[in-house]
Amino acid sequence: MRFSLPTRQSVLLVATLLLWGCGGGLGIGITDGGPVGTGISASVVGNVVAVEDFEAVENTADLGSASATGEAPELEGLASVDGIDVSLVEFPDLATTTDTDGNFSIDGEFSGAVTLRFQTTDFETEQELDIPTGGVVVLSDIELDADGVTAEAGRQILGAGRVREVNCAAGELRVEDRDGDRLDVTLIDDTEFLRGGSAASCDDIRKRDDIAVEGLLDDLGGRGVTALRIVIGPDDSPPQLERQVALRGNIIVIDCDAGGIAIHDGKHLVRIRLPADAVIRTPQDRPLACEDLTLGDRVTGGGTLNLRAPGVIRGQVVIVGGRQAPDFELPIRGLVIAADCDEGILQVARQGAVVSVRILPDTRIRAPRQFVCEDLPVPNGTTVEGKGVVSEDVLGGLDAVELKFKRVTRRP
Repeated sequence: MRFSLPTRQSVLLVATLLLWGCGGGLGIGITDGGPVGTGISASVVGNVVAVEDFEAVENTADLGSASATGEAPELEGLASVDGIDVSLVEFPDLATTTDTDGNFSIDGEFSGAVTLRFQTTDFETEQELDIPTGGVVVLSDIELDADGVTAEAGRQILGAGRVREVNCAAGELRVEDRDGDRLDVTLIDDTEFLRGGSAASCDDIRKRDDIAVEGLLDDLGGRGVTALRIVIGPDDSPPQLERQVALRGNIIVIDCDAGGIAIHDGKHLVRIRLPADAVIRTPQDRPLACEDLTLGDRVTGGGTLNLRAPGVIRGQVVIVGGRQAPDFELPIRGLVIAADCDEGILQVARQGAVVSVRILPDTRIRAPRQFVCEDLPVPNGTTVEGKGVVSEDVLGGLDAVELKFKRVTRRP
């Protein structure tokens, strides 16, 4: 192969979205000024990983027939993720700024439809949210550009709600928060039910039961949530900064050297750090190591989420429950850091790991005009997104089904 791959250290400097272990100080909070609203505290927390402008690559072509790019230029940093102003439009006294790792937290007495505003030195952009009373909305790995907000995952944590309707056969619950506003909950086969610390089931839920719900938002701006964990009769202990959360998805990134994986459920991407004491096993309790994992593996389990550094979940129990069919499509998204155009293989950096993406003659390339490989400004000028299947020929790589290239406009 004829490309020069940057060192791992260089790749991790490209942008904070490539870091597994982003920490965050606990001093993030709200500015002076009394909160207003419900009288019950709620939170919006998240982490910004990139502030970028994208322009479509002007030229497109069959990458497989192009020549190699040769030596990659030195990496240059993208825009900084610290010092971004974050506020709620409807509650101007509730505002903060991102820390050095892009983390932010807005806590106060608010609920209902709110507008989360991000303001950089060059532009501002907004995201509509709907916050249950006393709830927490977690937006993980946020990318900002002038056109809007993109979050890799949106998680809803409702500490206490009351069941108004339950239909276990249909996998549906209707829950009301403390102000009587509705939350539509979808149950799936992987939903975990607990009562008093012991396993329970949907059939144990009755109308007017108090429950806690933790799951992934069906839409960032709505209240529909796919439940991963439901606690029947939750206690009234004060909210903790570290929360127990459930895991569900297929592995799309593996980096055992850095001790992390990333999973995707078709809509949300979740990064998982695997500390030395994490338990990785099969459903039959056979122990596994990180090196036993393969792209496409099905993962469930649980871990802890630090609300002041919500980009990465600390895995505690990771259950690997089988492998998807060979034609199961996985998402491709990241920064192109190198290209071997003779072989039609791109090296794509995402979430701390580098994945090989092979372009085949039938790969659909979405771009307005013809493109030649030399037009790819690597390693820090082009992002790619699309989907692919696990390659039978490229170890640990993906064969691209569809790709779309965008050019990164770096900021001073």
